[in-house]
Amino acid sequence: MCEIRTRRVDLHQEYSDVQAAQLREPIRLPEDNPPPRVYLSVADRRILDWYMANLEFPNAAPLSCLSLKYWDQRVEVNVKNGEDSKNDMIETYRADAVLATVPLGVLHENIIVFDPQLLPEDKQSVIEQIGF
Repeated sequence: MCEIRTRRVDLHQEYSDVQAAQLREPIRLPEDNPPPRVYLSVADRRILDWYMANLEFPNAAPLSCLSLKYWDQRVEVNVKNGEDSKNDMIETYRADAVLATVPLGVLHENIIVFDPQLLPEDKQSVIEQIGF
């Protein structure tokens, strides 16, 4: 009987050791594989610098001087009868030029119909090939 009890204690200790080792394994992985000191390749750094320059130029200020507090650049539009009004009539606006920023997913699904056709055929085919 004493031998069984001793064996049970030994098995319990071995089980606890295995369980502790399994818990330490996820902690050891990052320690064994630290991140590299250089996160970006030379090409990636050039791309990042290009984007940063394209943000600095229109704002006429270095990025360190810019704040995201007012970054949304929303265009406030006052709608007759308020934004919650229901209007089943289609309204047509005529203008010499329109600037619209449309997400690629919307262009891909052809949700908006442009008349005349907005993009050249080669650009439309690229948008159609994008997977969403």
